Amino acid sequence: MIAVPDFRSLEARTGKADWFHLDVPRHLFHFTFATLTSLLADAGLEPREVVHITPEYDVFSFVQTLQNIMGFPFNLLYGIVRRREARLAHARQCSLLSVVAVISAVPLTLIGLVWALLAAALGCSATITIYAQRPLAVDRD
Repeated sequence: MIAVPDFRSLEARTGKADWFHLDVPRHLFHFTFATLTSLLADAGLEPREVVHITPEYDVFSFVQTLQNIMGFPFNLLYGIVRRREARLAHARQCSLLSVVAVISAVPLTLIGLVWALLAAALGCSATITIYAQRPLAVDRD
């Protein structure tokens, strides 16, 4: 099983440098369905199932990407919700922008839920999961 952000998703193409899942430098490489299936084939694996939704990532990514596009400090909401020791510097103090980011996340999450389901149905969600395995041996008796 491999699960990664989908670099060809509508969210990635819309968000560009503001896309939450771009996440440089933690994500050094970005993948599309085509690149993943090619890499799997090179490794002797065949896709058995493809899933175009990971709700816990897709919905939050939608919200954070929109807030980034709207001009909030980059990934502010993510910095707020992370554990205290993992927070980003700009999320350490409570500010009016932090409050607005949290409050605006509520309606954006509702929109994000609808978007995640629609994007999954269209095969263009922010994440992609592929379950693959080696080809089954054919018994030639």
